[in-house]
Amino acid sequence: MRVLNFFTLIVLGGCITLAHQNIPYTTKKEQLYWGLSMSGYGWLGGGGLGGLPVTVPAFHMRYGIADNVDIGFSFSGFPFIGATHIDLKTSFVKTESFAAAFSPGLSFAFLPFELDRTRNLGFVAPSMTLSFGSNIVYGGMRFQYIIATSEEKEEVCFYYYCETIWNRTSFSFLLPYLFWGFTLGTGNFKFTPEFGVGLPLATTGTATIGTFIFSYTFGFSYIP
Repeated sequence: MRVLNFFTLIVLGGCITLAHQNIPYTTKKEQLYWGLSMSGYGWLGGGGLGGLPVTVPAFHMRYGIADNVDIGFSFSGFPFIGATHIDLKTSFVKTESFAAAFSPGLSFAFLPFELDRTRNLGFVAPSMTLSFGSNIVYGGMRFQYIIATSEEKEEVCFYYYCETIWNRTSFSFLLPYLFWGFTLGTGNFKFTPEFGVGLPLATTGTATIGTFIFSYTFGFSYIP
C-alpha cells in the first residue's frame, strides 16, 4: 500500500485513533467521563507534506471501576466506517497536582470502501500509553503496533481484453508517538485540545519508513 492511500484512509476512517484525550488522571470510581471532538492529521515525508483539509468526529468516554483504575472507549471517523479503541488506565501516582498513568489498549477497524486503487482495509493495533502531568497540562508517549491488510487493484491485459484483479497485501509497523495536551476551563465541562507526532517504523514492507505523522484533536469533555 502506498503512503498516500494509507494516510488518506486514516483521515476518512479515523483509523489509528492517534489523539484521544490521554489525561493521566483516572475517572473517579463509578463516575463517567465523556467528550466529543474533531480530529485531524497530516504527514511529512514519503512524498512531501500532505494531509486533507478535513477532520473527523470522535467520541470518547471513561468509567471509573476503582479509585485509580478506569476503562475507556472511543470511536473516531464517520458512522460505520471508523475505528474503535478500548483501554484500561491505571494511575500509579495520583495527587491533586500531579498524576502518572499507564494504559494498555487495542484499536481495530474495517473500512470497506475503495480509494485510489485500494479497498477493504482492516487493521488491529495493540498499544501501550504512558502519560503524566497536572490537571491542566499533560504529555506522554504511546507505542502502537499496527497490523493491517488491504486489497490492491491491478489491471491484467491479455491479447484482446483486460481484466481487473485484486491482490491481497498485508503490512505491519511500530508507531512510537509523542503527545501533549491541555485541560482548560472551569467547572466540569472542559476544552481539551491535544497534539502529537509519531514516526512509523516498518517491520513488513517499507512504505511508511521516513513518514512523520502529526495529529490534533479539539474537543469538549465532561470531567466529574
